[in-house]
Amino acid sequence: MRLPRGFVTFQDAFVDELKLVLQAGTWTIGDIAARLRGHTQNAHEIARNLTILLSAGELAPFAQALRYGPAARTGDGSAASIRTDAVANAVLAQSIEHRIARAIPSRALGNGFELQPIDALALSEWLANRADAVTLARRVADRLRHDCWFDADAASQIDGEARRAARNAFEVLAPMFVRLGLTA
Repeated sequence: MRLPRGFVTFQDAFVDELKLVLQAGTWTIGDIAARLRGHTQNAHEIARNLTILLSAGELAPFAQALRYGPAARTGDGSAASIRTDAVANAVLAQSIEHRIARAIPSRALGNGFELQPIDALALSEWLANRADAVTLARRVADRLRHDCWFDADAASQIDGEARRAARNAFEVLAPMFVRLGLTA
């Protein structure tokens, strides 16, 4: 990891243990430190490493711990029918309908995060039918055209925005929704 005064590396054992802890859900920093201390006796090194990761922005603190469980499925249990937090759904729908940025609240963060309307559209499309980024971009572009988000002669702009929003939804937003417990 690059820092203002150079590079920092961590022992493989620390990184492996940290990954194992984080795979189970979100944790407060104190919980992470306590869990890691169970595997090693060097509490000062653990605290230093976590502080470096936090200050570098590589590790985000959570206000509330959430455990990941098996996917919460509805209806026929298919991947296309994944249940999403009701508040998150309402905020996504409002952002899309009114084409305005909205903050999606998160108990895990203790606050929320802002989502732009095109990103809300792409995420909503992904949640409705989980698809790869290329298929998602095509569906987002179709919705942008159908709902007249841009002028009819702005085809290249529509396609570019759809690809960007789909990539962001697929690579960043969807995994974040899962990590924050907003969807399974």
